[in-house]
Amino acid sequence: MRTNVLTGGNMSTPLIALCGLNCLECEAYIATQANDIETLTRLSDQANQQYNLSLNWEDSQCDGCITIGGRLIGYCSQCSVRQCAAEHEVVNCAYCPEYGCATITQFFEMAPEAKTNLDPIRSNLS
Repeated sequence: MRTNVLTGGNMSTPLIALCGLNCLECEAYIATQANDIETLTRLSDQANQQYNLSLNWEDSQCDGCITIGGRLIGYCSQCSVRQCAAEHEVVNCAYCPEYGCATITQFFEMAPEAKTNLDPIRSNLS
C-alpha cells in the first residue's frame, strides 16, 4: 500500500519532495499516477540515450520520494539529497538545521526551482 507523508494530491496543493522539487510538476510522477506507459517509455528512452543507461518504462515510475512503500524512479535510491534528508529525519531540506549545506546547494545548481520551493518553507519556520 502506498501512502504519502504529506496530504494533498490536487494540482493546487504542491507535493514538495525532500529536495524541494514539486512532484505534481514532474513528468514521471504525473505519468505514473495516470498509468501513462507511453510517456514513461519516452522518459526511459530519453534517459537511456542521454545517460547511456538501459532502463525500461517501469524504471521511470515514481510516486514521489516522500512516499512510503511507493515506486521510486531509478535515481532516487542513489540520491544524496534524499539520503541526507532521511538521515536527518526531516519532512524536506527546509526543515533541516543544516539547510544551505553543500549537498542541497549543489542540487540547487541543477534545479534552481527546488530552492524557490524550499526558501519560503524555511522562512515560515522562523
